[in-house]
Amino acid sequence: MPNSLKSRFGDQLAFLRGKLELTQDELAGLVGISRKALQNIESGKSAPKFSTIELICAKLGVDADVLFSSTPSEPSDNPRVSELVLKLDRLPTTDLELMLQIVDRFQSKSKPHQLPSPHKN
Repeated sequence: MPNSLKSRFGDQLAFLRGKLELTQDELAGLVGISRKALQNIESGKSAPKFSTIELICAKLGVDADVLFSSTPSEPSDNPRVSELVLKLDRLPTTDLELMLQIVDRFQSKSKPHQLPSPHKN
């Protein structure tokens, strides 16, 4: 039998919280719930309210589908890549476009002599 939705949500939440190096106390404070409530959510013993899910997503910088996913959120076995993905996900679109251009230049082995401005004139 597959993991319950509450268990998947709790597992993903604990995983992402750990990647951001937040304690349960810290995330609970940011979201406005008790550490015990967060502990129960992460263990799959209880389910959060929709308003709490929205706050959690905002504080972790992820969409709700990430927390309900049955597949691991980590895109790589390399924790630095996972950290980078979490940080990139929080960037404004213009900055994200600039970062993609930088990566494209590195992948094409050309040196980034002059990077385009992320802001249009």
